[in-house]
Amino acid sequence: HFTGKVFVTLKHELALIFIEKNTYSEREIPARYINDGTLRLLAILAELYSDASVILLDEIENGFNPAIIERLMKIVMSTDKQVVMTTHSPDILQYIPDDDADDVIRLIYRSKSGKSKNLKFLEIPGVEQRLGVLSPGETFLDINLAEAIEQFEENPEEEKA
Repeated sequence: HFTGKVFVTLKHELALIFIEKNTYSEREIPARYINDGTLRLLAILAELYSDASVILLDEIENGFNPAIIERLMKIVMSTDKQVVMTTHSPDILQYIPDDDADDVIRLIYRSKSGKSKNLKFLEIPGVEQRLGVLSPGETFLDINLAEAIEQFEENPEEEKA
């Protein structure tokens, strides 16, 4: 059984201590002895269960094994909060229901002119045809994104039609 406490030290630093309890004993474990993945998971969960209405998560998959990611994504997908995530991993897209993919997945890229642009999932050339057969993550893996972006940049109105 683990609990924790957060406090401010005499040097005005924030400290986190984990407390491991069992039937026979209790011991304190300073956060510096806990691995980064565990600390990151606790930070994400704390935000998800906080009063915040919008949460920003950068590369949510970093530092976690697939079993943790699956559980974490179920929590993220079930929250009422607005969650903005970045990822370089198509695996994360596996947890997005197909019906929600176009509403929640965006491809952010730099155009040839150097401007940042974004495409809704179904605006990416080739996605709509594949999505009936493949999951969102498999679809991203199956498409050459550089070619799709180039094709979209050449004919943006054609893809939206």
